[in-house]
Amino acid sequence: MASDQQSNFIKTPDRPSLAQRIVAGAVFLAISGLFYFLHLGAVGKIDMARVLGICEFKRTYGLPCVSCWMTTSAMAFVRGDILEAFYIQPAGAIICCGLVCAAVFSLLIAVFAVNFRFLHQPLSRRFIRYFVISTLIILAAGWAVTIARAIAQGRIS
Repeated sequence: MASDQQSNFIKTPDRPSLAQRIVAGAVFLAISGLFYFLHLGAVGKIDMARVLGICEFKRTYGLPCVSCWMTTSAMAFVRGDILEAFYIQPAGAIICCGLVCAAVFSLLIAVFAVNFRFLHQPLSRRFIRYFVISTLIILAAGWAVTIARAIAQGRIS
């Protein structure tokens, strides 16, 4: 074969190791377990107030905390009421969407040995900083919506 001819050989991507597949399977099972727990609360088989308790921040200060209504939002998400979940607590619905994406990637890695190259890239400080800042903005915006809704409904004086 002449040196200027190209080979038809395509390098196949590396497969994830067994340990990576086991970790991905554990992540998938953990997220699935969380959603199943929320489903049991959504259909009334578990009393979520009894399991999770009452919010001490709300009881002490009379204001909803950052995570107030996230459980209700997540239960609406699990029931399939995605728009209602965003209405109840936007941050909770966004977190649920992120968990669904993580579960899908984990399932593909664990069962089908799909290797996602972008997961192997080292995270830059810039990416981590933007991720933390965007997470804080999402939580703050969700909290602002929750407080505004509580004020509008007259639950806060």
